[in-house]
Amino acid sequence: MGNTQAGKTSSSTELTPKRANTAMADDRLAVAFDMYDISGDGEIDQGELTKLITAMYDLVGETDRKGDNDPKKRAADIIEKIDVSGNKKLSKQEFIAGCKNDRVIRRILAPNV
Repeated sequence: MGNTQAGKTSSSTELTPKRANTAMADDRLAVAFDMYDISGDGEIDQGELTKLITAMYDLVGETDRKGDNDPKKRAADIIEKIDVSGNKKLSKQEFIAGCKNDRVIRRILAPNV
């Protein structure tokens, strides 16, 4: 513990506003992951991600689903970009890190986080 003004102490374990926001975002992304993990095996595969992207497109009325907007291609591209382990699936940790580190991926997979 270190000394601060007026005799108050601080600790590196205190929950600052920035840490609270990060923890809340992590929690929300973890909940999103659990909803998207259709099989319940703790990983999101390309099929699950393709279904998710298709549902997101349906939700927002996206009709252009060719080329880079093809849900299957988009799912493959996302997995290729954030699958650290190389198993062609996303773990919860990979999903959270990928969404936090890539604005475009976050906008597609977790638009409200």
